[in-house]
Amino acid sequence: TVDLQRTCRLPFGTFTASDAAAINAFDVLVHTWDIACTVGVTFQPCPRLTDLAYRVALRLVTAEAVADGLYAPPAVGYLLAARRLPGTMS
Repeated sequence: TVDLQRTCRLPFGTFTASDAAAINAFDVLVHTWDIACTVGVTFQPCPRLTDLAYRVALRLVTAEAVADGLYAPPAVGYLLAARRLPGTMS
């Protein structure tokens, strides 16, 4: 079995294994969207993934984190828009 409450240390904080996995999913989603936009490919992720990423973004993408350069505002804004329109990222 997997202990989802296990402590995971990331470069920017300590999280449960469950939260660390969600953070990784958020990271993959944002970078996949960015690459898809760059090469002109439509990207339509599963709405469950955009919902998960949105919840992670609400916790991690603070004004301080953006000011520190951890997140770029354009990608975050697009992700938040995608939450309102799941599965329509292009």
